Amino acid sequence: MSVRIRLTRMGRKKKPFYRVVVMDSRKPRDGRYIECIGIYNPLIEPPEVTLQEDRANYWMDQGALASFTVKSLFRHQGILYKRVLIKKGLDEAGIEEEMKKWEVLQIEKKRRTAEKSEMKMKAKAEAKKKPEEEKVEPEKEVKTEADPEDAEVQEKPEVKEVVGQAAEEKKSEKAADEKAEAEKEEEKAEHPAEAEEKVAETETPAESTGKEEKPEQAPVDEADELKAEAAADEKQEEKPKKKAKAEQAEAKAETDEKITAEGKEEEKPDAQKQA
Repeated sequence: MSVRIRLTRMGRKKKPFYRVVVMDSRKPRDGRYIECIGIYNPLIEPPEVTLQEDRANYWMDQGALASFTVKSLFRHQGILYKRVLIKKGLDEAGIEEEMKKWEVLQIEKKRRTAEKSEMKMKAKAEAKKKPEEEKVEPEKEVKTEADPEDAEVQEKPEVKEVVGQAAEEKKSEKAADEKAEAEKEEEKAEHPAEAEEKVAETETPAESTGKEEKPEQAPVDEADELKAEAAADEKQEEKPKKKAKAEQAEAKAETDEKITAEGKEEEKPDAQKQA
C-alpha cells in the first residue's frame, strides 16, 4: 500500500476548504483517510494554513509522498527547509537561528510581492484613466464651441426686436406709397388734360436723349477701322518674313547638292585606283 499526503475537499458549493490528510493513493479524493494533519482555507486573505509539523515529519519519515499542492504548503510553512537543516546535522540552536533568518526573508519576499501587486494595480488604473481623459477633452471642446451659440441664443430677443421694427417701417413705407399712388390717380381723374401734358413733357426729353446718343457710335467705328489697319500692317510684315524663309531654304538645298556632288567626284578617283 502506497500512502499519500494530499487534500480532501470540504465545505459547500463555491465556498470550499480543504483538509490535509494521509490516505491510501488508491482511495478517491474524498474517500476514507488514515489521519488528518492540517487544514487549508484559500478563501481568506491571506490564506489560512494550519499543519501538525510533527505528524507531517512522521509520515514523511515513514515514506509517505506529498502531493504537489501539499508540498508547496510545507515549503511555505518552512517544514521542508527544517528537514534539510536536520539532515545537515545542525543542533537545535543552529536550526532556530536559520529558521529566524528564513522568516525574515519570507517577510521581505511578501513585502516585495505586495509592492509589485500595487504597481500593477496602479498601471492598470492609469491605463483606464487615459481613455477616459481622452473622452473628456473632446467634450470640453464641444462645450467651448457651443458657448458662442448660447450667446447668439441670448441675443436672439434683441434681434427679434430689430427685425420687428424693420418690418413695421417697411409696412409704413408701403402704406405711404399706396396713398401717394391713390392721390395721383385721383388727380388724373379730376384733371385728365393736365396729366396728358405732363406725359408729353416726360416723353420729349426721352426723344432728345435718343437723338443725342447717336453720335456716340462714331468712336466704335473708329476703333474697328484701327483694328483693320493693324491687321493689314501685320499681314504686310509677314510677307517679307515668308520670302526670307523661302530664300534660306533654297540656299540650304543648293549647299546640300554641292556637297553631294563633291563627294561623288572624290569617290570616282578612288574607284579607278582600286581597279
